[in-house]
Amino acid sequence: MVEPGETGQQIFLELFMNILLINENPTISRLVTLCMRDNNISFEEFTDVPKLKLNKYDIVFVDDDSYCTDLEEQLSHTKIKLKVIH
Repeated sequence: MVEPGETGQQIFLELFMNILLINENPTISRLVTLCMRDNNISFEEFTDVPKLKLNKYDIVFVDDDSYCTDLEEQLSHTKIKLKVIH
């Protein structure tokens, strides 16, 4: 449903699943990248959380080696539907 004041870009982004991977492991990176080859998925990967391109993600995956309390603080300012920390 279109809300008053929504832009075309906001509507477009809601049609896609926005996924963020925070990871330092190249094997995990390759595996997840292969799984994200769907046209309905917007996928970003970082080794830490710099200035994120989006302020809203449907799912955020965090590799255990990348997790720290600073990361949790940075992610707290982002709208996230589901966090998966492994």
